[in-house]
Amino acid sequence: MTKVTEGEISHGVQDVGKYYLNFPILAKGFVRQDSVHDFVNSDSDGDFIALSGSKSEVITLELSSKFMVVDPFPYFVAIYDSNAAETRPLDVLANKVDLVAIYDSCDVLEAQHLALDPAYTAVCSVSVPPARLTAVKRAPKLVANGNILLGSLNTYGSLSLINKSAEYNRWNPLEGLNIAETLRDTLLPEVDIGKIKDFKSYQEYINPAWITMFAWLPDDADSTGQHVLVLGTASGSLWLLTLSADAKTLLNHQETKTSMGRICHIQAFKDFLLVGDSNGLIHLYQLPAKGNTALVLVKPLWEKADRMGLQMAVITECPRTDCYYITCCKAAHLLTWSMPRTGNADCLQARIYVGGMKITALCSLDNTSFAAGTAGSYLHCVQIIHENNQLSLQTQSIAMSVLQDFQVMGLCTSRHKNLMTLFLYRNKEYLNETVSQKNQLVMQVLKVGNQDPLNSYQASEIQ
Repeated sequence: MTKVTEGEISHGVQDVGKYYLNFPILAKGFVRQDSVHDFVNSDSDGDFIALSGSKSEVITLELSSKFMVVDPFPYFVAIYDSNAAETRPLDVLANKVDLVAIYDSCDVLEAQHLALDPAYTAVCSVSVPPARLTAVKRAPKLVANGNILLGSLNTYGSLSLINKSAEYNRWNPLEGLNIAETLRDTLLPEVDIGKIKDFKSYQEYINPAWITMFAWLPDDADSTGQHVLVLGTASGSLWLLTLSADAKTLLNHQETKTSMGRICHIQAFKDFLLVGDSNGLIHLYQLPAKGNTALVLVKPLWEKADRMGLQMAVITECPRTDCYYITCCKAAHLLTWSMPRTGNADCLQARIYVGGMKITALCSLDNTSFAAGTAGSYLHCVQIIHENNQLSLQTQSIAMSVLQDFQVMGLCTSRHKNLMTLFLYRNKEYLNETVSQKNQLVMQVLKVGNQDPLNSYQASEIQ
């Protein structure tokens, strides 16, 4: 372990005089990602990771149950080419109106908004930008035939359901139910096309059918194999869709209209739903109990419209303090709230500037600590200090020599928090010796501190 001085820290003094943490590297590998972005691991649930850094390919990593001497990398890679099934469900609505007349009626700002958003104008564009993955998330339950169920959403609002058996290298489309078409044609009321004369009315017409984010609700033992899907739309509505065990039939649906704008983040934890919009608002909802029909707003966590949409959040439960910790990224700041599980204790808030221009990766290490990577190629461990009814955050640097040439684009931990996977991208052009290296996402599996996997497993079983 190496002690640092103030002169060696480039982003502030949060960890001056503290020791670097050292996470040893256990394995290395890489996957193809041709559109790498921050928080590239769209979904990570213990032993399963779904990546969203590709224009057309869905790539997932599944922790293997076998050890291969030839290739010791612990993840099994599976691929699905979404180009073959790429659709633009909003085109059906756009074809029904006169877009030229709507454009002519726009002011300067409205005309820019209409022209620059391809989801609105794809039907009359000479060159339509290719769809990119927005989110890829695994359902907590298996489908009726025992396969893993996965949802993938692109920038045009097309939500595909795909499935595969465990440790198989190809995803296959699940036929029978088209979520976007069902929302557009069945669940939404009909609109009088004759009243759509300007950009505002056109937005009100398109946005309710535009799926901008989704999530799966956690496993519920009382749901008899059913899957519950949460959709967020560009109009700010949240839809709860109950699917059959084979995910081919819509059994039930309910809509909750919120005060938020275009939904950009949905995260389910226990019976809570964390929702963020493109304006920067963050709200915490509670899932409806049996007999109720709508989500309940528990607390508006962030009400300032700073135009920084929520990209990543970590929610943990701490039995010692009897509360939930909700940590969200805002540029280079981390915001943490403590929500009591029972009683009427106060909701506390803390924030910290991690350093650099923005945070690009975040994952939990245990109930009260998490790792954060920044655009300046730094990795930090952030600890939640909750004492005497006060909440604060402290940081320590994690020593990683490889970060001199790579930028952290994603982080995730294993089920028992003893392994952490880093997703890295080359940040210097001269490091790309071949064209294929420009589309490579480098992965490194680290051991988290000096944890004993057996002790971590026993502790999780006790909780």
